Amino acid sequence: MWIFFKILLFVAAVPAMAGYALALYVEIFSALNHSSQARLGLAMVPAGMILWLLFGRFLRFFHVFEHEVTHLVTGLVFFIQPRQLVASESGGRMEMYGNNFIVSLAPYFVPLFSLVLMALMPLLDGSVSVYACCVLGLVTGYHVISNVQEFSLQQPDIRSHGLIFSTAICLWGNIIALGVVAGFLQQAWPGSWGYLKSGARETAAIVEFFATQLPVWADSLL
Repeated sequence: MWIFFKILLFVAAVPAMAGYALALYVEIFSALNHSSQARLGLAMVPAGMILWLLFGRFLRFFHVFEHEVTHLVTGLVFFIQPRQLVASESGGRMEMYGNNFIVSLAPYFVPLFSLVLMALMPLLDGSVSVYACCVLGLVTGYHVISNVQEFSLQQPDIRSHGLIFSTAICLWGNIIALGVVAGFLQQAWPGSWGYLKSGARETAAIVEFFATQLPVWADSLL
């Protein structure tokens, strides 16, 4: 069942990556023109990437722990019970009573700290929202650059599901994650939901275009 679902998901991921990437492009420019708060949050994304490149080697345990907790949280979403969490500077593991490819790959596309902060921000006083947006940009930048550094065929999580499939799913997931953050910086959760719907519309338009044009191209070749 999971293998059939993975095949369908991989096929869907190809046009979806293009559709959500187009929506992300529009969303970023929309955020840049929205408000100084949104612009500042976006500016903190590359800042977070640079800070992690400079100081990440001193926070190895922090990164390993975050990686394993992301497995844990995603597993709980699928009602998979945890068994043991081990984290150290040299590596870690999350043992659970069950698994699937989403739980395995989650740390490579789920921005855990960004999502936690986004869940808390509506509860914060408006006077600190600009600082919260800065922190959101920083932790999103950490998510992006740490995953670029960590993604490798040598990773058991990646190897167990194949490099091509894992790359497609993680790339698609990260495009969506960045768009959700960019939308949130503009209109909180309604902005994130708006991005998801925009990406779906772009994907549908791409699929419709190729569905109508492929027979035409085939006829011209014949």
